[in-house]
Amino acid sequence: MNPRAQRAFCTLVRAQDAPSLDEFIFTSCKRRRWSAIAIALCAAFASRLSSAQDRFEIQVYDSETAAPLTPGLETHLNYTAEGTHEPSPEGEVPTHHMARFTVEPHLGLTSWSELGAYFQTALRSDGTYDFAGLKLRFKAKYPDKLATWIGLAFNVEISSIPRVYEANRFGSEIRPIADLHWQRLYVSVNPILSIDLSGALAWRPQLQPAAKLGLDLWSWLQVGTEYYSGLGPIGGSATSVDQTHTLFGIIDFTSDYFDVNFGVGYGLAGPDRWVVKTILTLHPKPEHR
Repeated sequence: MNPRAQRAFCTLVRAQDAPSLDEFIFTSCKRRRWSAIAIALCAAFASRLSSAQDRFEIQVYDSETAAPLTPGLETHLNYTAEGTHEPSPEGEVPTHHMARFTVEPHLGLTSWSELGAYFQTALRSDGTYDFAGLKLRFKAKYPDKLATWIGLAFNVEISSIPRVYEANRFGSEIRPIADLHWQRLYVSVNPILSIDLSGALAWRPQLQPAAKLGLDLWSWLQVGTEYYSGLGPIGGSATSVDQTHTLFGIIDFTSDYFDVNFGVGYGLAGPDRWVVKTILTLHPKPEHR
């Protein structure tokens, strides 16, 4: 076969093997459809991972810090009275009838900053008692009150939590704090940014705002409400189904040497329905230091 005939034969074979225009359009649309489905599934999975709140430390921060070189201790006891009965898709253990106990020592560094740590444990419904992670935090405040009433501070944390309690094992938190105590009214707002350091949403800020509203009945007793939420990644696609919203009724007792925060929470959205929490804080007041 001469070269010209050979080229013509090859061209004819390629033309017979090539898909028609209809087949090309159908295949392209099919590929795009499956790609869109895959992207949607990944986004939905990611938004579900991001919606969880911190179950070990349920607390709205105030803007105060410990005095220089003054130690203190907080203990957190949280109990999920009605939660999940099956492991999560990411492998987290069921939360139903789980108790969590956290010890948080802290130390004042300067007149405007303090350093703290969390040692977390968990008691599961089957009687298993686990170490449940470690956190380190640094808190700093603006030295003066704005307009004599408004306190400003921020808190940063890094954490390492076993995957059975937190799907994304390594994480961090940036917590701006603004609070106001005016006459009998107390308000605190914590627009928390949680940032996973591993997992599907690594380095994507997730919004988990918390707030507190309290009313002083006496100088040593306050009643109020606290709100906690997990809204998913900023700019993400988390729907209301994926989010968590929990509202607590709160009683705060204060004294010269210890404070108690007790609350009962109801999950408006999310996997946990009823949660009970207690925070016991041991520290001398300024006049006793």
